[in-house]
Amino acid sequence: MDNLIATLMLWISSNTTYDVTQIQPPEIRLVSPYEITSEYYRGSDEARPESGIDARIFALYNAKDAKNGIIFLVDPRLTSNLSMESADTDESVKGRSKLLHREWLENPVFQEQLLHELIHHVQHQTGAINQFPCPAYGEREAYLLGGKYLNQRYVGDPLPNRKLLAYRYGHC
Repeated sequence: MDNLIATLMLWISSNTTYDVTQIQPPEIRLVSPYEITSEYYRGSDEARPESGIDARIFALYNAKDAKNGIIFLVDPRLTSNLSMESADTDESVKGRSKLLHREWLENPVFQEQLLHELIHHVQHQTGAINQFPCPAYGEREAYLLGGKYLNQRYVGDPLPNRKLLAYRYGHC
């Protein structure tokens, strides 16, 4: 994961005006869909879905609860109809988990989800967020850069309405 984060930080540096050379990486937490929903709705007046899971949420950035921030990502092993196989004691299952780990780290859609949150991390760490008209404004940049990242990799965008989302969620 450290190599992926370093690579994505270099991508951010190459595709924006942000200087990332002094930015420390955030803490990364792979969590269940239930846990990420809980994190999203923590302290919110918004009603949590009855199921306890908000399927729209794959990743979150929390700038407040750790010195270098925390990125929460839904563990891809849990969303691909896979269980937490790494906890299994069977050696063949352990080997399969390592292979799957490499596969999801190399998945451009997973990388874009992490990139989106790293952009928020950079916005906070550089102080750029203090110049935004509102906190939501940073979403526009994160969504649009995510689309650019996928486009550069010739990967179909799982968010075909990305530009609309960028302006909807980035609107003050």
